[in-house]
Amino acid sequence: MILESISLSHFRSFEDSIINFSPDITIILGKNSVGKTNLLESISLILTGKGVKEEKVDEFIAFDKNKATISAVLIDNDDKLNIRVTIKKSELGIDKIFQINKTIKRLFEYSRSTPPIVIFTPQQIKIIDGSPAKRRDYIDMVLCRVDRNYSKSLRIYNQGLRKRNKVLEQKKPLDLIRQELVFWDNLLIEHGAYISEKRTDLIEFFNLQGNVNNHHFTAKYIKNEITKDSLERTFERSIYSRRTAVGIQKDDFELTLAEEKKSINVHKFGSRSEQRLALFWLAIRQLDYFEKKIDIKPILLLDDVFSELDLVNKAIIFDMIDKYQTILTTTEKEVIEMISTPHEVVKL
Repeated sequence: MILESISLSHFRSFEDSIINFSPDITIILGKNSVGKTNLLESISLILTGKGVKEEKVDEFIAFDKNKATISAVLIDNDDKLNIRVTIKKSELGIDKIFQINKTIKRLFEYSRSTPPIVIFTPQQIKIIDGSPAKRRDYIDMVLCRVDRNYSKSLRIYNQGLRKRNKVLEQKKPLDLIRQELVFWDNLLIEHGAYISEKRTDLIEFFNLQGNVNNHHFTAKYIKNEITKDSLERTFERSIYSRRTAVGIQKDDFELTLAEEKKSINVHKFGSRSEQRLALFWLAIRQLDYFEKKIDIKPILLLDDVFSELDLVNKAIIFDMIDKYQTILTTTEKEVIEMISTPHEVVKL
């Protein structure tokens, strides 16, 4: 499935614009602050229902406007799919309306009709050098895209965790608190087990291929399992802190790089170049995972990644973009000369 074109109306800095894309590589060329990242945001929004960053939805609408629309044409063999996302301000807040061939769809149904995307930005280095929460968010994003049950279990687990913490905050006798926790304990154990199982499967898939430019990476899933025993062991600590002290909300994922006769923790001891290579490895494995699970080639979005890369890392990127429809932004005209694959240039 190929993204043929996108039309933007009152979306951020775009008043009324149509951009056509190559089935191979499209290079969005322009200076900083001309709207290159906004364009990638619009592609992410119309293909997944979410933007690249964690902005409020109303920030997608141009200043002094009440509505923004994004329309796109997808090509699947000889078939054309017209999709649209409308973002509207109302008295009750912000509405997002998803349409396929003019028929309104729920987000889940809508997103199952669009190709997956893999986004690569310099800011994603936080997955490597940031907190465990950043790594959990990344893994959850990948799994939610291919597994509806995972998304459902994650939502139920997080809701149940909040409810359980509310019980812990109550100033009641311990025996009454224990009674009220039974329901939430069972709910968290059930859905936590499913989430943990799927996270394990994903990490095992990632480890099937560990090489990037002769560097061998592996991922380790550091579980924080939630069971009746672990809840009982941490009960006093949970009462003291008023928070559930154990569970998948405390999981982490550790990346290691095999180097001669030793392995190094990339998060703590990897050089900046090694951390970027680890990020490339995650992106490559994510591309493979989406293609295998959904049986549709993902679209690759690269936001100004070349400005921070040396020649070796740029070569890895070029190898990636040979295999997928790629839309990349850059301020460097020199990048165009380095790409041998058929491509088109859009100047902003």
